[in-house]
Amino acid sequence: MLRRQVILIILILVFVLAACGGGDEEPATTPQAETTTSVSDTAVPTETAVPEPTATADPTANFIQTTSEMLGVTISHPAEWVAEIDENSGEMQFASNADIIDAGGDEQIDGALVVATAMEKEMFGIMGDDVDTEDPVALLELFANLLVGDGEDEEMIVLEAPKSTTIDGQDAAIAVYEITGEQQAGIGVFVAIIDGERVVLSFGAITNAVIAEYRPTVDAILNSIKLSEPVMVEAEPVVEPTAVPVAEATAVPEPVEPSVDMVGAPVFTLFDGLPEPALESGLSMYSNGNIVYDVAYYDGVVWAATDGGLVAWDAATGDLLRKWTTLDGLPHNVVHTIVTCALGGDKLALGTEGGLSLYDPNGGTFENFTQDNSGLHSDAGIVSLACVPNLQTLVIGYDLDGVEVYDYAADTGVHYEPFDHLESGFAEAVAVVGDLEEIWVAHIGAVSVIRADGSISYYDSDNSGLDDPNTDDFEHFVNDIVVDANGTVWFGQGGGLTRVDGDNAFTFFNGDDVTGWPFFTNVAGLAAAPDGTLYTNAGFGGICHFDPATVNCVDSFEDEPGMGEDFNTDIIVADNGNLYYASEEGVSAYDGSGWQLWAIDEKPEANSYRTIAQGADGSVWVGGFYGAQWFYAYDADGDWVNTDDHLSYVSVNTFYPTSDGMWVGHSNGASFYTYADGSWMDLERADEAGAGIYKGDVSALEYDNMGRLWFGTTAGVTVWDGSTFTYFDLLTDAERTEERSPRWVYDFQRDGDTMWVGTAGVLLRFDAGAEITEIGRYDDENSNLPWIPGVRSVVNDADGNILVAADSYLYQFNGSDDFDELYQADTYINAALLDADSGTLWLSLNGAGVLAYENGEWINLTTADGLPSNLISGNGVLVDYLGTLWVAAGEGGLMRFVP
Repeated sequence: MLRRQVILIILILVFVLAACGGGDEEPATTPQAETTTSVSDTAVPTETAVPEPTATADPTANFIQTTSEMLGVTISHPAEWVAEIDENSGEMQFASNADIIDAGGDEQIDGALVVATAMEKEMFGIMGDDVDTEDPVALLELFANLLVGDGEDEEMIVLEAPKSTTIDGQDAAIAVYEITGEQQAGIGVFVAIIDGERVVLSFGAITNAVIAEYRPTVDAILNSIKLSEPVMVEAEPVVEPTAVPVAEATAVPEPVEPSVDMVGAPVFTLFDGLPEPALESGLSMYSNGNIVYDVAYYDGVVWAATDGGLVAWDAATGDLLRKWTTLDGLPHNVVHTIVTCALGGDKLALGTEGGLSLYDPNGGTFENFTQDNSGLHSDAGIVSLACVPNLQTLVIGYDLDGVEVYDYAADTGVHYEPFDHLESGFAEAVAVVGDLEEIWVAHIGAVSVIRADGSISYYDSDNSGLDDPNTDDFEHFVNDIVVDANGTVWFGQGGGLTRVDGDNAFTFFNGDDVTGWPFFTNVAGLAAAPDGTLYTNAGFGGICHFDPATVNCVDSFEDEPGMGEDFNTDIIVADNGNLYYASEEGVSAYDGSGWQLWAIDEKPEANSYRTIAQGADGSVWVGGFYGAQWFYAYDADGDWVNTDDHLSYVSVNTFYPTSDGMWVGHSNGASFYTYADGSWMDLERADEAGAGIYKGDVSALEYDNMGRLWFGTTAGVTVWDGSTFTYFDLLTDAERTEERSPRWVYDFQRDGDTMWVGTAGVLLRFDAGAEITEIGRYDDENSNLPWIPGVRSVVNDADGNILVAADSYLYQFNGSDDFDELYQADTYINAALLDADSGTLWLSLNGAGVLAYENGEWINLTTADGLPSNLISGNGVLVDYLGTLWVAAGEGGLMRFVP
């Protein structure tokens, strides 16, 4: 989901350019072959300069303020301008004329428009391996590179290269571009502001005719940005939630007799007499194989690429044959795509988050390919594949790393890289015409075609008839591409179905054109039948058997028993004539008489975890984006208890176990589960300090020695003594004067009467006695710590020393306000955990598995050792009371190791 969010944000800004007239009314007849434009090497034009703004009165004289609490952004703008905030994403738009927003880019209207959004810095990290996410200039350059491209009808030229500045006391960067064409369109002003772990992006677009009038106003708007703590807004539930109703945000929670002792820090003690069964040594995997992304058919078997491994179903009976994970040789449990292909014999080609894998269905073996052992040029995740059997070749679509044409027999690849060859790095779908005569690539909001002569053309809504000009925002997203039996290329889009009729010529179909179109026109998957017809699969249910000759649905299916309806994707017409499609509920199969839904009786609800903890009753709790589950360590193959009845629609970030129950920190505050009677107590988020957990997306929990509970959130610390809430923003007086946003808290560590607080940008130490006072603040200015993007973990080692995980470094506090570097990992450290029984120190790594330090040696465990993935997002390691190791991965599931 992460990569889709990045692309959505990019396309929002592309829309802004279009809305302000950034394109000719008539599209160019032929798109240009891809060329490279770089912010850093494009000369500033000398003949076409930006007109100097006309001297005017203070443009801010009649400014008013508008705030997006979801973004945590306040912007001042002229009172007469139209302001809109997207209720789902929080993005802000300000237009000098309401028609600019209403037009949606379908006509050229003179005026100005400003848009603002935000994203996590981590997203920039996955878009560019070497980008310095602490440098706003580097981030702005990368973002601009994603947008800059040459075409016959439009070009973006650097007028003012990205440069450092300061906005609202935060490090920022600004750049200005000229948008030119046959008819000069205007300018765009980019701004990027670093605020802790996020980047606020804003963009102003002005048409040429009114630059002099509006440039001072746009500059003033962009410089008026004020930052605050973003407020998470939960999506409206589809069904009536069964959770306990949430109190008013500003109300003090009802007095509840706490289930924990509020005098002194609680002592964690396991229940007496917990079962200690003799467990079979070895590795076990717990993953959900019903979240299906793609399907293939071979030799009477339906193969499913899932979020939890590779799954095989008997096509004749619907019986489950087997599931494969990293324990069986997969390079990664998340398998995005699958195709059958003749590559030195019949193989199943699997595109995983960990790269390419070939499975031999006859020999039962996996062969995994990396840059180190093959001719491939990338180790990025693979999201799409196409087979060219006559050439023993695979076309590989990478996640944000372009496309590669891999000759299996010769073990050589040709890599079409983002920005050097392709205008976008993400390859949602790939399809091949003939023997590599053409390769079509879906970039979500656009497509590229790579031709046999090496030329590359790029089509989007600005330079072609790719989408219906009457569709709403983003409905032209290209989700799938197929080549039918006649060699015609088709796109499945958010707004319907598109046929490629030739260079720059497309015909669009949706519910207005197609007789019998039975569902919302979101075509998530396409399949070409041998007779030249197509099957279209809607993302939320509904299939049309589309006949291009008559432009109607020969058959249609919707809401029938056996049809999966959650996030449907790929669909195929198998050699046996049956239909099969992928959904988040399993595989749906149609044999001509009816539908069947094939699903495994899995324990986990999902595969993406942020945290794991052990309860005093012997339970193991796992939590993440989809909530939380728990089961007993001594009976992991028994029942898993879902908490959906209480923790519905929340993301679980952290646990804190006590002898009586389990605290759960989540996106709406914190909840306490009592073992004795299974009851819940809720402390909900509040928008007023002192009224509850302030801005309470709770990311850390800890008791101090006085029995007060500390809640670390994305907006500082709230301390609860059982009746009163006290809030700390963790800022200095100077930072408050600058109106800086409160600090994001990652972790706590109690050390006697001292409380250590790991935050975004600084390590803090408090005296947590009768009065709470700050007694230490450590950063690169007053200690030997380097600049700290985030202190993600603070922990005591076996000798009682304070260890600090900051970025990719592990430090030890030496007791005299200084730190000794102990270790540097290859990627940043998400969490540190001490196994008190063995004295082993565990580090959860972002993309490199886990590290264990024992007997003076570091040991690295990865997917090669059976981990579900190498992304361990948070507190993902647990050694339970039976001495078994659990690793809860950020994707791919949960692994258990019994020594």
